[in-house]
Parts: sequence; structure tokens; C-alpha cells
Amino acid sequence: MGFRVPNFISGTRWFQIYLQSWKLSEYPEAERHSSHAEQPTLSRFILVPGLLVTTVVSILLTFYINNVRKADPNLYYYVTNYRPTVSVIVNLVAHTLAFAHVYVLTSMINFSTRLLLRQYAPSLDRVKWWKAISAGDLDVSLPWRFLLPAAGIFVMALLPATLWTGALTPTILYINQNLDITVQVPNYIPDTDGTHWNQTWTPNAVHTVDYTSLGSFSYTPAYDRRISMVNNAANTVADQDLDISIGRNDRTRFVYNTSSFGVGASVGLLPLDFGDYSEQVQSYSYNETGYYTEVYCSSNENANWAIAPMPLESPDATFKNIPNIYMCMGETSEDSVDYFLQYGLTPDGELYNHTIVAMNAYADYTTGNGSVAIAAGMGEDRYSQLNHTQCNVTFTPALFNVSVNLTSKSINVYALSIQPNTVEDMDPTAQPNETFQVWNCNSLPDLGTVDITDIYPSSNCGLVTTAGRSGLGNIATRALRQLVDLSTISGNLLQSDLGDMFLAAESSEQVWCNQMSDCNNYPFYPVAHAIRSILDDSLLAFSSAQLMIANATKPTSMTASVQVVQFGTPQYIYLLFAFNLLLIFAFVHEMLRTRAWRHLPVFDYNDIKSVIAASSLGGTALADEIATMHTQAGTVWTADSKDMVAGNVHVHMRAQDDTGAPRLVLAERDRVQRGSEKSPWLMSSRRSYSSWECKTMPSVEKRAMDDDESVSISGSLLESGMAGKPGLSALVHPVL
Repeated sequence: MGFRVPNFISGTRWFQIYLQSWKLSEYPEAERHSSHAEQPTLSRFILVPGLLVTTVVSILLTFYINNVRKADPNLYYYVTNYRPTVSVIVNLVAHTLAFAHVYVLTSMINFSTRLLLRQYAPSLDRVKWWKAISAGDLDVSLPWRFLLPAAGIFVMALLPATLWTGALTPTILYINQNLDITVQVPNYIPDTDGTHWNQTWTPNAVHTVDYTSLGSFSYTPAYDRRISMVNNAANTVADQDLDISIGRNDRTRFVYNTSSFGVGASVGLLPLDFGDYSEQVQSYSYNETGYYTEVYCSSNENANWAIAPMPLESPDATFKNIPNIYMCMGETSEDSVDYFLQYGLTPDGELYNHTIVAMNAYADYTTGNGSVAIAAGMGEDRYSQLNHTQCNVTFTPALFNVSVNLTSKSINVYALSIQPNTVEDMDPTAQPNETFQVWNCNSLPDLGTVDITDIYPSSNCGLVTTAGRSGLGNIATRALRQLVDLSTISGNLLQSDLGDMFLAAESSEQVWCNQMSDCNNYPFYPVAHAIRSILDDSLLAFSSAQLMIANATKPTSMTASVQVVQFGTPQYIYLLFAFNLLLIFAFVHEMLRTRAWRHLPVFDYNDIKSVIAASSLGGTALADEIATMHTQAGTVWTADSKDMVAGNVHVHMRAQDDTGAPRLVLAERDRVQRGSEKSPWLMSSRRSYSSWECKTMPSVEKRAMDDDESVSISGSLLESGMAGKPGLSALVHPVL
């Protein structure tokens, strides 16, 4: 079943004229054997090479838009450091290819209109319009009905250069690329002698610290990083707020935009050589195993952790109970207890110190969780709200993605897998059937008889062997014990650094909590987040020490975000492809409609030499007609480019009978009528042709006979209803 044009389209005058335009190659009977010099066939196909080149390039840019990205360091260096030169080259290539497009567009217009000049009779204004649009020129002296479409085609001629420039200009993009470079991450190799990560925590252990230009490193960060750890915890906020950067406790100047979870230690500490891509790599990411730490806190009035005064007196009554010594103690499990001394200044006569905040943390190997208990001085004290706080801590082995931005020197850590028992624990002592030693005390001391110079007698406290479990080996145990170390060393006679830390954390989260729909657990949110911050910093310190002290590393693959050069912007490439496709359609359409511009005359109205010569060969009829029309209008011809009178004169190209040389002559009426009915390029305008003919008929007849031309204009033809017929218009050909 063939395609049928709808009646509301096929019945229009425009559509009928369009169909007639397909017969333009059929010459009138009188001119079938005329001897016009015709354009050689090869020269009519000169448009093909340029269109072929632009088509191939636009197709390559379109179909390989995601593959024309070059990470070549030399190209990147040249593009980024020689931008003016690159711009010159791009503009040169873009305008060369744009010239091919414009040449095809204007040549198609030129070929098609030259055919019309031979067969029909356009007005001089119309020929002038043809010349403007086929030369890519904007002739502002054209009448408005011609100027507007000429402006449209002029703008269209500017479009290819813009599209080609956008499609070829190199831009810098970021893509993830494997550079065959590895990142060294901490490796917790067996440490049987307990000199590194497998050290056993005790309250009176020796603390070894390595000081370097990158910072201090040890396996007891509470002693060498206490201030920075407390500051980080004081400024911590909920995970939902990523506007707060968390500083690292070293001198690398990197910061975390998220919780560190103890991973990312190698960033800034170990050199990373990107080779030739050092200037192009802006960020990179890799995966590292760590602990996803979760802390949940609440109030427990029955918590077995408290602060008790020591019944000691100074020999000098003036300094009685100054400084006061307090024992922080309580049961940690069924078979274990913890206790340690703290100091504070208490007004004379008061029983309990108001400036002490004691925090104990221990591992419960039965449940596999950690526990934190907080006790504060009793009475109306600023720390009293922290008293009886109890927290549950879980360490879940997880795989994290560490994303490093080298430009902003920031690190983002995201958990990839946090389901229990899905990721192998990095701690060898947390593996099945593995054991390690932990500190243990059997009973609480008698405050009346305790010797403060030896509060941990070997008969009561010592090391015991315990079996680890996933998420709770020696590494997690030591991280918990850093909370105890912070508690014992952060107090002074007048205030508690831990207490002030929790109060500052509460202040930091106040705004966030007010924005939540449920704050029932407040103020325990800031306490939990502060504790987790300390645990994360402790784990990060262990990782850093493993790199800087133990030199124990293992490689892991990385993906780098590399700045690459991409030729062109997708939007411009797609528009260019569409424009080129439209131009191909127009070219094929005109080729078929005009039978490959068959019988195209050599005469070109764009060639001023040819125009002058052809006009001279045409005789004086055209000049006389213009002079007569001006005389009738009461004016004279002054060669004004905006001359409306001369612009309405119709011309036709004929061939000399003896030589075949082209000549421009005054047009016969039937040729004007025939053109207006068969070509949209010659659609009649509002001007009445009959009135023009009535005025000029006598002179036309006379000059035609003088020039031996066959011009037959009868009175009956003038009365056949042509009066009032519109003249020539400036409507553009449909295919363009």
C-alpha cells in the first residue's frame, strides 16, 4: 500500500507548485534545441567531496563521542598550557569544515536558481536576492519580503562554524581510569612478640612514640594525640551533616568529610607516584578493610560504675584533702572489674568532686560487643547530666571505599559492605581459634587499706588469655582502652577535658537535633558520636603506626579520576550531526528534483563580468524599459540599490541564435506566468503584473521586433483576467 499525501496538503497551491517544480528540467518546446552553453557534469558534482568529508567527520564524532577522550599526558600538557595555539588550530579546522557546509548550501541555491533564470523570468530584485543568498551575503538594500528570508539564510550560513567549533574544541573531563598503580594499605601481619599492633594494654604500660616530620605515631594515641582527638570529638556532628571537616591527627593536612572509620591512613603518609599522569590525576579511590563502628548510648541508673573519695588526709591540716584523690571503679563483667585513680579539687566539706568525669571502656568477649560507662561528680554540676551514661559499642568488619581528592586534600569514606560475617576481619587475633592477652582484675580494692603507690597488685590484677571473635580482637580492645587512658590523663584540679568535650559535642549537635523529628534520646546522640570519633581516631592511629613504625603494608588496586582531553561537547556534536544530515537530505532532494541540475547554464549571475557582458548582448530594451518606468513615475534612474521601480522589471536569459552566447533580455509575459506557477522560487508577489504590462506593452513589442524576438501580446490576453494577479514574492524554496 503506497503512501498517500493527505488531501488538506495535496489540495494546497503550495503543494501543486512544489510538484510542478519537479518538471523544471523539462524545457519549453521553443527552447528544446537552444544552444546555451551548459555547465560540465563534473563541475556540478564538486559539492560531493566537501559533503563527504563533513559527513565522515560528523559520523565519527557522533558514534565515538565517548571514545574520543585522550589521557595522553603530552596531549593534556599541550592543551592546558598552550590554549591560545590550540584555539587557533581548532578555529582553523572548524572554519575549513564549515566552509564545506556553507559551500554546499550556497551552491545548491545557486545551481537551482540559475536553472530558473534560463527558463523563466524573475524580477531584478529577485535575481539580486538570489545573488545574496547564494553568496552568503546579507544585502540590506533588498526589499523586506526578500530581506527577511535572506537574513535567515545568512544566519544559517553562520551556524556550521559555530557547531564545528563546539564539536572540535578540546575540553577537560574527569574519567575513572585504571593506571596500573597500587596503593599501600596497613597490613596487620602476625605480631607474636607484641611490639606493634598486638601490644597488650595495661594501665601502667610503657608508651613509645615516634616523632617525625609527618606527626607523632604510636599504638597508644591517647597519650600523643590526646588534644587533637578531644578536639575532633568536641566538634563532631551527626553523620547526616557533611559540612564539618574532621582534621587528621598528623601533619599531612588532609581532612575527612565523613567519619574515617580508621581507614585511609596511607593518604599523605606514603608517597604515591602517578608517573606521567601526576598532573592529570585529581582524585583516586581504593578499597580498604576496617571497622564500621556503631555506638548507642542511654541512661542506666543501675550502672555499676561510680566515683568514690579516698579516705586519705594530709599531715598538714591546712591542706587537708587537697588535692583530693578519687577512685573510679566498678564491675565490667561477671569475672572482672576495673578501677583507676583520678584527681580533682573539691571545696572543703564537700564529699564528691564536681570536676571529675570518669569513663571506662572494656570488651565483653561473651557478647562480642564493647561497653562504655561514664560517671560524673554528684551534685548540681555542669557534668551531672553525663552521670550513669552507658553505651554499647559494636565493631563490624567492613569493606570501605576511600575516595581522595588531591585538589581539596579531602577524604571521603563510604561503607560498601557492613553485613556481619561478610568481610574478613583485618585483626589476626579476631580470627576463629586465635587468642591474645588482656588486662584483668579480680576484685575491687578496699579504699581503707589500698596503697596508692601500688593499686594494681599482682595478686589481684594481671594478664589473662582470651579468645577473640570477629570484630573484637586485640585491635578493637586497644581502641576501647584508649577511652580509659583519655579519662585518666585528661582531668585536672579545676575541670574535666572529657566533660567539656561532651558538652561541646552537645552544642555542635543542638541545631541538627532540633531539625530531627525524634530527639527522644537527646542528649545521648552527641555522647555517642563523640565516643565514636575517639574510637575512629584510635583505629586510624593504629593504621598510621602500622605504616610508619612497623612498615607493614600490602598493595591494593586503585581507580584514579584522571583529567583527559575530549574533543567536542556532546550537545554540539549531536546538533552538527543533525545539521549535516539535513544538508544531505537537501542535496539528494535537489539532485533528484533537478535531475542533477541537468541543462545548468554556464552563466552565473554572481560573476559580474558575465552579467555585464550578457546585459550588453541583450540590447537596450531592458535599459529603455527601466527609463520608461521611471519617466512614468516622475523619477530618473540613479543606480540606487534600493530602486523599487527597476527591481520590478523581469528579465530572461536567452542564447544568441548564431553563437549560443547568453544574453539578458526583457522577459515575455507568458514566461513570467509560467514561472510563478511552476517554482516556489518564482511565486508571485502582491504587485499586479498586468498593470506593469499595460504600461510597458508598446515598448516591449517594438523592442522585441527590433531585436528579432518573438513577443506576442494581444489585447485579449490583457483582458483574460491577469489584472490583479500577484507579482513575484520572496518565498523560500521548501527544501531549504
